[in-house]
Amino acid sequence: MGIKLSKIEKVKRVPKAATPAKKSTNSFDLEMSFGSKKLKDAKKEEFYSEVFLLLQSGLDLKRSIEIFTGQQTVENVKKLFEGIEERLVKGSSFSDALRQSSDFSAYEYYSIKIGEESGQLLEVLSELGSFYQRKMKQQKQLVSAFTYPTVILMTAVIAVGFMMNFIVPLFADAFKRFNADLPALTQFIVNLSEGFRHYWWLFLIIIVGAGLGIYSLQKIQEVRVWVSERIIQIPLFGILLQKIYLARFCQSMALMVTARTPLIVSLDLVGQMVGYLPLERALKEVSQEIYKGKMLNEAMASKPLFDQRMVSLIKVGEETNKLDVIFKKLYEQYSGEADHRTTMMNALLEPILIVVVGVLVAVILIAMYLPMFKIGNSMV
Repeated sequence: MGIKLSKIEKVKRVPKAATPAKKSTNSFDLEMSFGSKKLKDAKKEEFYSEVFLLLQSGLDLKRSIEIFTGQQTVENVKKLFEGIEERLVKGSSFSDALRQSSDFSAYEYYSIKIGEESGQLLEVLSELGSFYQRKMKQQKQLVSAFTYPTVILMTAVIAVGFMMNFIVPLFADAFKRFNADLPALTQFIVNLSEGFRHYWWLFLIIIVGAGLGIYSLQKIQEVRVWVSERIIQIPLFGILLQKIYLARFCQSMALMVTARTPLIVSLDLVGQMVGYLPLERALKEVSQEIYKGKMLNEAMASKPLFDQRMVSLIKVGEETNKLDVIFKKLYEQYSGEADHRTTMMNALLEPILIVVVGVLVAVILIAMYLPMFKIGNSMV
């Protein structure tokens, strides 16, 4: 795909006025902002899809947003869209009306601005609606991948905690009456139970301190890079996360290319939107190499994050000027692979985690019954 450097020179970076404060990206950001005042992805998908339908039906933009605003029942959401409607009445363009709200990203602003200038606003709105619909699907894949193991592990913690606090002390009181030495495993479990019951507050401080420490460390760039690189190496989880983020990258690029956004600008915006630090860094390097004269596929080929299949298909897309079609096809492929891996991972983890929980409970029970076997043998 040929690139006119004169055109890139003018728009190779997002205009400062169009760029809201950039949020820190996180390798495992699930967008689960319960109680947050930010506009949710589900509401954005509803907004873009409905405005697209109303415009397609023949209504003008102001009337379309007025109808959508009238449907809102949440006060802060209603005020947000009333503000957009008011700015349109005062003469602002749709993109500028969105830009003045921190709830909309530079990605959305730039897509709609390109759509307005090229006469493709309907197509861009439709693609934005599809973008957020697919993004929510990807978030559900991540949540699905982590929910089952988390529930099982929490169940294990609750079961072991109950036994250590209530069951083990009952056996420990009975053992004291025999005035006999306990087996090493039994003594260890009894000591652990007594330590937990007397120093539970210390365990709580350690857990809270660890949580605060992790929260503080993730703000350090070097730590975020290290964590991102380690996460991708975790068996099962790492490959799944990579597929999901590559799917998000392809989906975002498909929208940018469809909106005829210059390639370097597209890479800048997509890097901010994907939410995965190694990919963001790789895209910055790809953008620099393209500006030096390389094709997109050539710049991506040197980055191990992009597999050979993606590079080959993008090369074909550039040669045939069908990059939008290629990115959409790649999104479908990576998304399908992520679905398959999520199902496979849950199927593998289910028996493994059940065995882990069973082993923990069994070790405690065996430790409690060992002294009884010892006493029984001594009485024979």
